Amino acid sequence: MTNSILTEEDLSVFEYKGISIQKLPYEQYLLIVMFQDREKSTQFLNIINNYHYNLTVIIDGKTGVYKLLFNFIDSDLTFVVDTGKTEKNYPPVEKFNNNGIHYISTGIWTGHSEQGRTFEHNDIIRLGSLNFRTSFQQAIGIQFVAKEDENKPSAVVLTYLDHGHIISTEADQAYNKLLELKQSRPLLEISIKDSEFVDIRIWDILIDLDIKLTGLKYSKEELDIFLSVTDVEEPFVLFLGFPKSTTNQINITSTKSGDSEFLMIYGYKLHKM
Repeated sequence: MTNSILTEEDLSVFEYKGISIQKLPYEQYLLIVMFQDREKSTQFLNIINNYHYNLTVIIDGKTGVYKLLFNFIDSDLTFVVDTGKTEKNYPPVEKFNNNGIHYISTGIWTGHSEQGRTFEHNDIIRLGSLNFRTSFQQAIGIQFVAKEDENKPSAVVLTYLDHGHIISTEADQAYNKLLELKQSRPLLEISIKDSEFVDIRIWDILIDLDIKLTGLKYSKEELDIFLSVTDVEEPFVLFLGFPKSTTNQINITSTKSGDSEFLMIYGYKLHKM
């Protein structure tokens, strides 16, 4: 965050040249705002990276055209982007609804190809604050690990496709943010859908945390053993990891370098459908 105040003159040098909405891995989307040249593209990215702003999307009630308003909080200035795009002439703008755009960058058009216009863009930055729910909801399964003795607590492992999946969905950052909430005492609810899938809810009334994950693949045998040795009010550990490749293998990942920290869950509730 810079100490200087943004001025109208600072914003007057930018010429809007279009937008592109690109799909990233794991159902995430990137907004690229195009400008007149590389220099101005980089300058605008630096502005939105260094000044507090809110991005507001307005849809014209008559034309259906989307407008983007970059509202800079400290200077009370607004940079308006009249995209000229509607859901008919550019269907990807529909992703602006329901917080469907996750990242933002700036760029320039570089030409045309058989697939359409070509472009290049700068580094991407997250649009808005980290969303615990979005990151954790990208998990594909859950493992239930029964404790071996009284010195090792039981555990649950939210599984992702691989390490790249964890990084791309920012699940590691979401996990670390929960570790910072020292007053939290999260609980786990398990809702059995059938012999293959469960829904879970991680919630904590102390910090207004409520994360619901649906359709997680699991092992009924693992869950039964976990329940048989873990009391409903007994703390256990939550890990992030990957699907096991061999029988009885557990693949977990550390989200921090150096000394590892792990998130404790302070009991569970079971629901059978």
